[in-house]
Amino acid sequence: MRKIAGVAGALQKFPASDAIFFKRHGSPYREGDVFRQPDLARSYRALARDGIKWFYDGPFSKTAAKWMKANGGILTEDDFRNYRLELREPIYTTYRGYRVVSFPPPSSGGSTSRRS
Repeated sequence: MRKIAGVAGALQKFPASDAIFFKRHGSPYREGDVFRQPDLARSYRALARDGIKWFYDGPFSKTAAKWMKANGGILTEDDFRNYRLELREPIYTTYRGYRVVSFPPPSSGGSTSRRS
């Protein structure tokens, strides 16, 4: 909860994040406070009930795209609809007698790309 206080200004720019991360009078939640996210709970229930179509080609993608357009974002319904998950083989190694399983490098290369 200390991290939320550190980014309060950025979070409070948006009514939704302000309502989630701050109490009614604007102060951030503190350790020991009850913290609820009913919209997130509804999203998890809808995803469990309706599957990934709800997220990629249903109410979530429509709502997210509408919000993006209204707030200068670039994601569209087509971006959600056309997204394809690529499963990649994990990386296996051992360390001090333990088997370690990790994510492979990102598909975009990023900081792990090599120059020829």
